Amino acid sequence: MTDKTTPLRPGSPCVAVVMPAYNAEQTIAAALRSALAEPEVAELVVVDDGSSDATGQAAQACDDKTGRLRVIRQPNRGPAAACNAGVAMTQAPVWCILDADDAFAPRRLGTLLGRLGHGWDIAADTLAFRFSDGREHRLDPAGAKTVTLEDFVRGNIPLRKSPRCELGYLQPLMRREFFERRGLTLDTSARFAEDYMFCAGALAQGARFRWTSGPGYIAHVSSGSLSHIQTADDYERVIAFDQALMDGCTRSEARALRRHMRVMRLKAQYLRVEAELSRGRRRSALALALRDPATAGFMFNHRCRPLLSRLVKGTLGLDVELELLSQFRRDVAAERRTTN
Repeated sequence: MTDKTTPLRPGSPCVAVVMPAYNAEQTIAAALRSALAEPEVAELVVVDDGSSDATGQAAQACDDKTGRLRVIRQPNRGPAAACNAGVAMTQAPVWCILDADDAFAPRRLGTLLGRLGHGWDIAADTLAFRFSDGREHRLDPAGAKTVTLEDFVRGNIPLRKSPRCELGYLQPLMRREFFERRGLTLDTSARFAEDYMFCAGALAQGARFRWTSGPGYIAHVSSGSLSHIQTADDYERVIAFDQALMDGCTRSEARALRRHMRVMRLKAQYLRVEAELSRGRRRSALALALRDPATAGFMFNHRCRPLLSRLVKGTLGLDVELELLSQFRRDVAAERRTTN
């Protein structure tokens, strides 16, 4: 079948940028300047999601008098709702999201559009994580590739002892016609993984995802900014999404989805154990952990083995079990302090 989409030319104003913003007065100006410097940006909508600081005023101060920038304010409803509201206000044939503490690399849009041609509905380039201590981690395809649903699901399974490299962190361009024709929007009820569910859902409906090398999107990472406090219910929502996606998928896609669900279940169970510990229910937490072999194995490998090795010559009674769980609780509390 012949592709009827029209290639978008570099330099042509054809991209709408949507920026959800919450209490971002310190970072939003740099983000906006990086977008306004791109000649391909036809519209730039900032959605101030009920900020309590001067985010809206800081954004308005960046107006370059080209008529491209609009700043709107809504009650706090979360980033997905802010993105949906911003996209609904734009008309350009392509839209993308730019977080208020991130930036486009210079000439990002022109370079990306010049490499794509036609035949795509979702298009991403290099993602560079820049940390406050000067380190940088890049998520790059080292060339160009087509991302299938199976690729995307497998690419969102975290790797042990590796930097965050899930494909859900990519901030791609979206071809409006595809998403409007299918009525696809971000799930406003999701507090986490809404980007994963949005792209995976589009791929399941036939979206063509192209990924090519830089210059790319720059994600500025302060200490703990990639970590959020989720609940077990947040992970259960992703599991339910994956389960629904199983209908009609191929065997290899189903295998990838089942593996992704296993990781989500592990994290959900981990948080349930943590919740029991926070309530002082140590026996209940231990019983809950041991109910699921994957969770028990995870806790043993990551929490208990160092302490167990010191105590292996002693008597392994209830006191040891309580000490193991107390150590686990101290580790969890330390992690929370790091991410907050």
